[in-house]
Amino acid sequence: MRQKKYEEKSLISFIFIIIIILETISLIICIKTYQFTYKKITGIVIKKDLLLAIVDKKERKLLYDNKKIYVNDKYIIFKIEEDKGIILKKNNKNYYELIISTKISKSLKANDSIDISIKDKKISMIKLLQKLKEGDNHT
Repeated sequence: MRQKKYEEKSLISFIFIIIIILETISLIICIKTYQFTYKKITGIVIKKDLLLAIVDKKERKLLYDNKKIYVNDKYIIFKIEEDKGIILKKNNKNYYELIISTKISKSLKANDSIDISIKDKKISMIKLLQKLKEGDNHT
């Protein structure tokens, strides 16, 4: 019985080895590549270029540790003008009031709310994919 070209064992072995090599390279890239996770904070516009944010202890630390925030698809440098300390205690959790100075859109007026994103932590792509998989199982 004659074998056809696609039935040859050497071709199947070669394709199998290529697939294993590609999967190994993909796994290494996923382990070595890091992405930032972001924390979303809601702020209230006080007046031009001033925001008021009520944050917990972890968010407050993030704001002090970072110099840039992400607002309306742009990174913007900010400065904490005033930290009024603890203003609220709820469920054994302290909340702080911060006044933030930054350039914001001129279309925003006083008392408008704005979403601010700030870098939280680095996470490897493999862990990020695991979290996404866990999220799909829960929905």
